[in-house]
Amino acid sequence: MQRYTKRQEHFFNTVLKYSPNREDTMRNFPLLASIDYRDYSRFIHHMVMSLPHVTIQNIIYKIEWEKDQFNVSAYIDDLSESNIIQLIGKDEIKAACVINIVAYELEKRLRPEMGKLHVSLLDTQRIRQHFANIQFMQQLIKKPPCGKDSTEPDYLEYELIETTKVISNIEEELKVAKDREKSLLNVGLFVCKHFNKKLPFTIQWPDYSIVVSLDNILLVERK
Repeated sequence: MQRYTKRQEHFFNTVLKYSPNREDTMRNFPLLASIDYRDYSRFIHHMVMSLPHVTIQNIIYKIEWEKDQFNVSAYIDDLSESNIIQLIGKDEIKAACVINIVAYELEKRLRPEMGKLHVSLLDTQRIRQHFANIQFMQQLIKKPPCGKDSTEPDYLEYELIETTKVISNIEEELKVAKDREKSLLNVGLFVCKHFNKKLPFTIQWPDYSIVVSLDNILLVERK
């Protein structure tokens, strides 16, 4: 049986304490324990990434690490500048955690299987295709009936009614996607500005890097 250091055991117990899925945490722990967690940001990163089932809209982590203690509460849907200031103050460790949560949200959006979002990039593509299908259906409806006995117009009219029902939902989904994109971008830019970081600002992690520019947040995976 593999033996762990006190530091590793402390990390494991901390993660396990706040993990809603003990089996997943225990299964992933040998891999997590192989990483050097002397760096706070790396510790936070792997803690966040090791809990893919945690709902990102309501993350509350209480991390106890050696002599330092702090609470991090982040609500992605309402991360205004005033909330961020109140959340992180001048503490770069807390800022690192906020950035990690943003990165995790991006990761989930790029890999929908890691968690459920209102809208992922794949969903956006699907929605656009659905709009194209609706437009095509509307064009068919405008065509004259093929014949008096034909059932095609009735069928097409039914399809149009059914597809029209979801238009409002789709528009709402697109709005959520756009707002979320803006929210993530604002968080990244503000954190950089808050600590006088120059743009583009790159955050390096073991698995990927995050490049924050004036235009967007780019998540770059390492090969």
